[in-house]
Amino acid sequence: MNYTKDNIGDFRSLIVYQKSAIYVKKIYEIVNNLPAIEKYNIADQMRRAVSSVTANIAEGYARISYKEEYSFLNISVGSISEVRSFLDLCLMMGYISEEDYKLLDKDAEEILKMLIGKMQSIRRITG
Repeated sequence: MNYTKDNIGDFRSLIVYQKSAIYVKKIYEIVNNLPAIEKYNIADQMRRAVSSVTANIAEGYARISYKEEYSFLNISVGSISEVRSFLDLCLMMGYISEEDYKLLDKDAEEILKMLIGKMQSIRRITG
């Protein structure tokens, strides 16, 4: 069975990419308001983790192999989970409000479900 794509489309057309890109902006806005002491700690880690989500969706989608795309989506799953972990810390430290936390965590969960759905689609194709 052939596990390669017939063509590679534009990753920007993926809803999960679009939602993730908007989420990056939201997280950057939160990070910009963190205390200066967190500039090279939580802030830096959150920026890298959240930008990794969109970057890995794009890179995976550009791969001709479904298995490679799956692998990059798996990295995105880990990255969005990492962001959620840092949101937990931000809430515990009092850096963000409960309201912001709930909204951002809900967005992250939606992205996570979309990533997993895309991975399941690939699994159905590749067996």
